Amino acid sequence: MNHEDHEGHEDGRDTAGQARSRTRGQRGTCPRLVRQRGVADDTCDPFKEIKDAWDWLLIQGVVVRHYDGLNFLGPRFDDSLLDRGIISLLTVALASFLDETLQVYISHSGTPGRKNTLSDKIEILKDAGEIDSTVACQLHAVRNARNAYAPRATNSRVLEEKTDWKRLDEQRRQVGAALRQLGVLGPQQRYEYFAERIPVEPPNKDAVVSLKYRHGVKRDAEEAYVHEFVVNHYGLGGETKTSVQ
Repeated sequence: MNHEDHEGHEDGRDTAGQARSRTRGQRGTCPRLVRQRGVADDTCDPFKEIKDAWDWLLIQGVVVRHYDGLNFLGPRFDDSLLDRGIISLLTVALASFLDETLQVYISHSGTPGRKNTLSDKIEILKDAGEIDSTVACQLHAVRNARNAYAPRATNSRVLEEKTDWKRLDEQRRQVGAALRQLGVLGPQQRYEYFAERIPVEPPNKDAVVSLKYRHGVKRDAEEAYVHEFVVNHYGLGGETKTSVQ
């Protein structure tokens, strides 16, 4: 079962040592980012932490979007209320990431200007000629979408109109493109959801059938995040019991 989630269309814990979540690949640490103009740190990419955070933001987005991913035997579970809640959280996370990233970029580059708000930062980059007016409008749209979910935005009709997966996908694509234009992010990558059910042979002790469930996200066809667990079925035809490892 696979679902592709491109960037623009786009910690687990052990449970009794049995259900495992893990990330692979682009996670790591980096010294504090250089924040003074003209000071270089040749030992580290100054935007490494940002790239890692972007990678994790996209992985999380793919996982929560497919909250029904392990429902192999029935139709897709749709819940408009849950969708709205997920999209609102992802929208706020996207805007917060953009805000923090522009803060780091402007401080690192030494671009002058007042940068108290996300709007200020977008305008600083536009005035400096680092982004054009079209990109600036796109980034302001991300900011406005975040503001629509603020506590004071109680108009349910407005919220419902802004709660749309396609719109979020497009805004995510636009943010990624803008940050690549600034040299903050690397090449665009493909994030793909996967889910599978695998028989365990032989079954676990006393079980009639044991099934391993795995789901997660692939980054450019390589597993980047995986959660897996085993379900044991005891007894067929009569009383049945199920346990999860």
